[in-house]
Amino acid sequence: MKDNLIVRNWVSMLLKGLLGLLFGLLLVVWPDITLKAVIKLFGVFALVFGAVWGVNLLRDIMEGRRWGWSLALTLIGVFVGLMALARTYRTGMLAALLLALWLMVSGVGEVAASSLFPPGFRFRWILALDGSLSILVGFLLMLYTEPTAFVFAVVVGVYFILVGMMDIFVALQARRFFRQGDVEILMVED
Repeated sequence: MKDNLIVRNWVSMLLKGLLGLLFGLLLVVWPDITLKAVIKLFGVFALVFGAVWGVNLLRDIMEGRRWGWSLALTLIGVFVGLMALARTYRTGMLAALLLALWLMVSGVGEVAASSLFPPGFRFRWILALDGSLSILVGFLLMLYTEPTAFVFAVVVGVYFILVGMMDIFVALQARRFFRQGDVEILMVED
């Protein structure tokens, strides 16, 4: 049976996009929520992200596939989520650094993942843009480690709305593209 890494993970990308969009909308609609609430919301998002990749990890292991990337994303999501939920920060500095780390690591992964799409898939640049935006926002959060709760909520909210919409679009396009049977590249024999 032939399988494709992107096909298997389009649902994960869709879920990440939907959760990111929801998280971003909450932050933009209620930007005056406290920094503690923003951190807790992000912690839940990161844990769900880690759990979704954990399911992919288990499936990859059970089916004898390469599972290194799934393991890394699972561990990062769970670690960052637990840290965000377990710690009460007195300033936005640690929260911004935690989020910045997560954004930069996941951004590098998304840029790398964009190269896994076949050349005929014309929307892979969106995933590369998504990853680049993650790296940029992560870098900016590293530079400005003590934003006010309002600025933090709005900037992070807008980021998650944009990236969520890009992820949803790419996931649905990947699903459509691969269901049309246009792919002969990146196939792995089971």
